[in-house]
Amino acid sequence: MASFRDICKRHGADKGDHRINAKGETYADIYDRYFSSIRYEEINILELGVKGGASIAAYREYFPKARIYGIDIDPYCKQFHDPSKNIFIEIMSQTDESAINTFLKDTKFDIILDDASHVNKFTIASYNILNNRVKSNGIYIIEDLGCAYFKLETEFGVSRTWPGMSYNTAPPSEFNNDIADIHQLTNSIITKLDNGVDIHSVYSISDISFVHRYKYIMVIGKN
Repeated sequence: MASFRDICKRHGADKGDHRINAKGETYADIYDRYFSSIRYEEINILELGVKGGASIAAYREYFPKARIYGIDIDPYCKQFHDPSKNIFIEIMSQTDESAINTFLKDTKFDIILDDASHVNKFTIASYNILNNRVKSNGIYIIEDLGCAYFKLETEFGVSRTWPGMSYNTAPPSEFNNDIADIHQLTNSIITKLDNGVDIHSVYSISDISFVHRYKYIMVIGKN
């Protein structure tokens, strides 16, 4: 049985390349811990950021019974839409709540993974739009948080060099990240985990069951 890392490597998905600890584990190795127990179930997966379609192909092989959804702002990615294989791709901004809700309708997800712009403000907006679509016992993953430390436009010119970024209507200056934004998001999630809906009640239970932080990855689990 091929691991998720092996499958990612076979399809050219960089999740099998990013090494994140001294043991040589990659994103894909970490994800296998969360994915393996539901590998052969009829689940729903949503990935923000389709890019070249490699991750979509890896999900298709690893999760043979899954319905796979993808959102990307780059029209190029529509070519990976294939309902005959239960793959559904739509072109829109990851922050367009109306378009996202029209596309997804009432669908809930076992896995939502944000591998889109890596712009903090967009990442946070997507989480706020989508986190309530995660099923009980499902997970929401935010990837490539190393980017959260950088002024992406000033330092790397991402509006010109990253696929799809030129389709954003926001000015390129919006792509300059401040790590404080991600720290604030993380702290708000942990506060909700600890206190639920009532900060004054020790008996209040949150819909969040855990927050796991790895190098450049955050995994948020739902009760």
